[in-house]
This record gives sequence, C-alpha cells and structure tokens, in this order.
Amino acid sequence: PKKHMFRPQLVVLGYAGATNSESDLSDPPDGIIQFASGIEMHHLFMLVHDDMMDGATFRRGEETLTVALCRSDSTTHLNQETAQYLATIVGDILFAKSSELMLKGAALSNSSSSVDIVLEAAIRAGGAQFEDILGWSGLGNKKENDQAFERIMSDKAAYHGFVAPLIAGIRLSNQQNNKDLETACTLWGLRAGAAFQGLDDISDLTQSPVESGKDQLQDIHEGRLSLPLFLLRDRASEDELNRIAEILRMNKANSCPLSIPDRIFLFDLIEKYKLIKEAALIVEAEIKAAECVVKEREAISEVPILQEGLNVFNAGLRKALDKLVN
Repeated sequence: PKKHMFRPQLVVLGYAGATNSESDLSDPPDGIIQFASGIEMHHLFMLVHDDMMDGATFRRGEETLTVALCRSDSTTHLNQETAQYLATIVGDILFAKSSELMLKGAALSNSSSSVDIVLEAAIRAGGAQFEDILGWSGLGNKKENDQAFERIMSDKAAYHGFVAPLIAGIRLSNQQNNKDLETACTLWGLRAGAAFQGLDDISDLTQSPVESGKDQLQDIHEGRLSLPLFLLRDRASEDELNRIAEILRMNKANSCPLSIPDRIFLFDLIEKYKLIKEAALIVEAEIKAAECVVKEREAISEVPILQEGLNVFNAGLRKALDKLVN
C-alpha cells in the first residue's frame, strides 16, 4: 500500500476479501469507494485536531493547517489564535463530510453495521487520546500503567486505524457467516496497528523536527504516553523519575521550553536505557504476531486476495522498522 491513505485501502481489501473477487479489489462498487473516502476524511479530521494539540508545524512534509493559515505571505495575515479557530472549524467540516460519505456508502451497500464499528473505534480513539493528554499525571501503580499501555496501543491507532476499516469493508459485502473472518482480521489489525503506533512513537524520537514538525523530546517533555515513555517510566530510578516529574511540573506551570541541561539529561536517559532499541523490539514482536495471524488463521489463509494484501501491509511495517532502526 501507499504510505498514506492505507485506511481506505483496508476498506477495499476487506470488501474484496469477503467477496473473494479480484474485480472487487481493482474496481470496487461506488458504495465502497464512498465509504472508503469517508474513512480517510474522518482520519484527516482527527489529524487536524491532533496537529493543533501538538502544536505541530509539519504533517507529511507539508505545513499543518494552522501554520498555513497564518503564514506571513498569506493575503489574510491571520494571527495564531484566529488560525486555530479556523482550523477547528475546518476539522468539524471534515468530520461532517466524512460522516456523510460513510452513511451514503453504507446505504448503497445496505450495511449499517459498517458505520457502527467506525463510530465505536472513534470513541475508543478519543478515550485513548484523553489518557494520552493526561499523560503521566493520569497513571498510578504498575498494574494500572500496564493497563493504560495496552489501551493506548490498541485504541489510539490499532482499533481505529486498522481493525475498523478492515471489518467495515467485510461488513459492506453483506456476505453471510463472516464471524471467523472478522475475528481473524481483528487479531491482525490489533497486532499490525500496535506496531504502527510503536513506529510512530519511535519516529518522534529519531526524526528531526523538520521531518516530524515537532521537537524530538516534545512527547517526553509533555509526559505523553508514548511507547518509549512507558519504557522509561518502567526502567528509570526513583531519582531520575523525580527529576522527570519536576521537568513535567515546570512545563505544566509555565509552558517553558526545555533547558539545555534538561535536554542533555533526557537524551542521556534515552541512551542509558536503550529506549529506541527496546521499543523497536516490541514493534518487531507485534509485526511477527501480525505475520503469524495471516499465515495461521484459516479464515485469512484460505482467501489468497486477503492473505496477499495483508502480507503487503506486514512487509510495509517491517520496511519502516528497518529504516528507523538502521
């Protein structure tokens, strides 16, 4: 699949896998195209709001919406606050349009349950985002930390970005007795999606601000619940955790940038506990689990179109991991 817009591709793949038809993969019906378009537009709506929360300046190599709206060469010459308001409105419009497209696609395919799983996934993603914003302040003992980690990894990206589009595509086919297929595809989506989220978290530490649009240490500075930060919380000493807590407290109180000593301290911790390497090992395990699902689950392996398509996604995840690590 292409690097971006993989969610609509999963909708089409799920539909073609359920019908077991090559033509449905290469030339899907109009209802499937509309639904898949709605899925991507819903994702764009979430990206607009996500960029606003992160204060990101770049997305996919281009200026984020807020930055584009208040550029110095813009004829409107908007200030930051006004640009934020307008970006919020654009996000709301994207949400409304995405809902319209998905509802039309579901109606053409006579499948209301396809919309149900997307809405369920959006609610779960919202809950995970809520926990992510609360960050370390919302965590408790180790058991609660582990549970929060599982929710973040599954709900923030896996269920919303992988499971829901794939299952929605299956349901749009209106084929009978798809329970085993949905179960197998859900297992794959949870594993592949967790790997994708882990890759995204690692890239925030390894990519330059020019590539990612934000500071490499921003997630740690804000106490966000990324994979490397969970690992750091689990491995750091009590004195180290206390200093991190003080850094987070200062940021919350003053929204001040990281000082040079604090940056050195955090980068030293990343190196000391080999956070990038450890996170990459977790991502590797998730990719292997996704590959095993595709190979061993009969509901998938008996449908060559679906098996081949999911293997392409697995290969893409592995290639992305190799690029980040090497």
